[in-house]
Amino acid sequence: MGKRLNVPQPAVINTELAPFDESFFVEPDGQLEQWYYDNTNTYAPHRPRTPLTLTPKLSVFDSDTNQSFVPSFFTVQWYVNEYKNNGYVESEITNVDDGDNVDYVIVGNKLKVKKNVPYTRAIQIRCRATYIDPRDAGVTYVVEDTLTLSTNRDASVIYPSLDVACASARAYNPLTDDSSTFTFVAIANKGGQDVTNSVYFVWYAINGTTEVLAETMPWYVSGQNTDTLTVDAMYGEEIRVVLRAKENAQAATLYPDKAYRTITWVIPDVDTNVVSENGGAVRADTYKMAFSTVVNVRHQILSDEKKRAHLRFNWKYRKSNSSTEYDAGWGENIEILASQLRNVYGSGATLASTVVYPYVYVLGAYDVITHDGATVTHDGETVYERSIYD
Repeated sequence: MGKRLNVPQPAVINTELAPFDESFFVEPDGQLEQWYYDNTNTYAPHRPRTPLTLTPKLSVFDSDTNQSFVPSFFTVQWYVNEYKNNGYVESEITNVDDGDNVDYVIVGNKLKVKKNVPYTRAIQIRCRATYIDPRDAGVTYVVEDTLTLSTNRDASVIYPSLDVACASARAYNPLTDDSSTFTFVAIANKGGQDVTNSVYFVWYAINGTTEVLAETMPWYVSGQNTDTLTVDAMYGEEIRVVLRAKENAQAATLYPDKAYRTITWVIPDVDTNVVSENGGAVRADTYKMAFSTVVNVRHQILSDEKKRAHLRFNWKYRKSNSSTEYDAGWGENIEILASQLRNVYGSGATLASTVVYPYVYVLGAYDVITHDGATVTHDGETVYERSIYD
């Protein structure tokens, strides 16, 4: 039998991952170009009122495994290259506080541009993002994209500027507000004159990332092609409205200016107290106990009507000397057998308490019911339902 010699110095073979095929770009939610009108000294769109939001988008493809991924960003940095002191200077944008006289605001990974770009000098926005390799969390890569923002100058044509006579963002609280109906009233101004009655308004909605006609949304009530749009917030937890206009109903093109408004559901903290009609003790002759709730929202007691309309209660009970939670059912009021609530242990010598409480859920906005991917209808009408808003 041969003799084994010493083991030689091993060769170390490292496994290297193939580089990704990357698709990275910055997606704007509106046009990159503005117009400046000499006759009115106005911009359209007017960025302080109608900001431009830039969103980094990334997808990668692994050619070794033929798999696509949407990696997580590790860092996202934004830079602006603009003309200052007789030359272009690039600087990093770090501001995260919105407000008046703010040009740029970082919101999460996105950048909100609120600056009107001078027609004499364009501005470049650069996004530099570091992402994590989904195949190896210890590996990161860097991608970049650059957009140019510019302004065209027009000294001859005057377009109306648009506005909506309400705050840019409004809140709806289904638990305390008396009505879910909201109105948006349009205003058009041209050359310092109110021309609201002389233009043809077209109301849009932002559905995901796409602008669609307002009447295609479930929350639409009335008002398309008029100066007053009416919506029902019970059919949308976030309603984003865009006002556009054109010269008349037959005009093929819309004016460049836009006005944005939003309605968002705001659910406040709810303070729920449990009330028992049978008192606070279960006795030997007690058969069952009835429980209900008193709900306080913003220092006011919620009516039974409001509770039935917007809240759902899932009742539980638990012995104080145990961590096991038992389900007692759903309902605004509940009855529980006394035998389930009695807490006697240790050969019947020790008495202990039982806690009874509900999990309180708020119903969300009405949404379309679908079955196998198709919308459910009844007598030609779309069927809507509300689900639990956890």
